[in-house]
Amino acid sequence: MRQLTLREHQPTRARITSEQHAGLVAAIPSLDVTPTNEPGVFLLRPGAHVGTVVVPDLTVHITPKVGAAPTLFMLAYTLDPKHWREHYTTFAATEQLLESFVPAFLTHLRRALRPSPLQGYRTVESAEPTVRGRLRFDDQLRDRHGRTPPAEVRYDEFTVDTDLNRILKAAIVRLGKLPLRNRELAHQLRRAEHALADVRLIRYHPARLPEVSFDRLTARYRPAIALARLVLRDAGIEHRHGTAPSTAFLVDMNQLFEDFVATAIREHLNLSTTQFPQNAQRRHLVLDHDSRIRLAPDLSWWEAGHCRFVGDVKYKAIHAPGIRHPDLYQLLAYTTAIDLREGLLVYAAGEATPTNHDITHTNKRLRVRVLDIASDPHNVLADIGTIADEIRELHDTATVPRFSAG
Repeated sequence: MRQLTLREHQPTRARITSEQHAGLVAAIPSLDVTPTNEPGVFLLRPGAHVGTVVVPDLTVHITPKVGAAPTLFMLAYTLDPKHWREHYTTFAATEQLLESFVPAFLTHLRRALRPSPLQGYRTVESAEPTVRGRLRFDDQLRDRHGRTPPAEVRYDEFTVDTDLNRILKAAIVRLGKLPLRNRELAHQLRRAEHALADVRLIRYHPARLPEVSFDRLTARYRPAIALARLVLRDAGIEHRHGTAPSTAFLVDMNQLFEDFVATAIREHLNLSTTQFPQNAQRRHLVLDHDSRIRLAPDLSWWEAGHCRFVGDVKYKAIHAPGIRHPDLYQLLAYTTAIDLREGLLVYAAGEATPTNHDITHTNKRLRVRVLDIASDPHNVLADIGTIADEIRELHDTATVPRFSAG
């Protein structure tokens, strides 16, 4: 199969078929494909999605501009800020994101399934030749007119076919469809799938993955499930064009950078997701009196129903046709809606210069700070600490605003 390597946000000329064109556009949300003067040759410019995509007779690898190591560090920290070092060391040292990710997934998968997959109770509703468990009287009367057999019953079954194991199996199968240069990794994925042979394969919709909880018995599953959910929700996309499938393992760098910054600042400040939510989750934040303009800042700090800090995170500066500095306008809207004097905007290095903007005809200041995620992880966390300390200062000196929300 032909291999093509692209770099995030950099254009590359490539010859692709119409089928490959359709597959790539459907599988990669941020890919821009522009025809050239040469028939069959296109200019491919990836956006912020990095990883691996497979379309008929072509595998496309998109490498992050900051490199694989910083990307994997942000991923490891976001998944588990308390134990990120342990997770970070399980990633392989290679610039291809897929080849780096799979060893970590397999490591945590082995720990989850050792010595054998956990079993759990699953509620089953079915028609049985004899009564088993509890009879579903309403269904029996409606569908069977009260006659038995069969009996419409509900019972709890002790089985390996649980949500935890189904999520793992779905991720294993998805990764198994992608080309791995390391044959041993592909072999280990097949072995893991065999270990879950009695678990049903569910083709989950990315937006409808089941929520799972962990207890002392299932805690060993937590890291593997976190990585599996990434494969199935944020990074796994599967499309079908005619009879030819396309499969992808993708990471959205915009979302990953935002998640990392929000998680790391919250961790440094020792706050909960309720106090320091992302996108003002579970908060009613609006710009207008009629509540038609909803706002969702990436960063906000809430206390007793009042927002005492607001900020935003940008992996890449937004460029809107005819509008200069839309990121600053957005932050200004946040500070106006919440009635705060200052707000803070965090960019990835290379997208802005650290500065303060004192806005004319207002008493507002917009602070711009920069985070170099390509640096050593410990330096990155130290810089996060500096930004978090500045946020604490803004919180402590903020006048309690008129706006509040539950």
